[in-house]
Amino acid sequence: MPDPASHLDGDLSVLSPDPISAGVFLPDMNLPISKTEGHFIRSRFAAPQIAADGWSLPISGDVDNPLTLTYDDLLKMPSHEITSLGVRLQT
Repeated sequence: MPDPASHLDGDLSVLSPDPISAGVFLPDMNLPISKTEGHFIRSRFAAPQIAADGWSLPISGDVDNPLTLTYDDLLKMPSHEITSLGVRLQT
C-alpha cells in the first residue's frame, strides 16, 4: 500500500513525521484553487503497514450483490478528479 508520507510535495511543511501531520502556511496559499499536492495531511495514528497482496475489502451486509475486492481490483477501477470548493462558515 502507498505510504502517505511518500506523497509529500515541496509545498507542504511537515509538522510531525509520525503520525504524519503536514500543511501549507496560509501566506503561501495565494491561488483561488489549491493544488492537490498542497492539501494538508492530518493523522491521529500512524499509517498501518499492510501487504497489498493479502489485503481485501469485503462488501457485505444489506447489499444486493456481496463481493470481496482486492487492492489490485481497486487499482483497476476508473478514477475521477473532482474540483470542489469548501467553505467554512463561522457562527
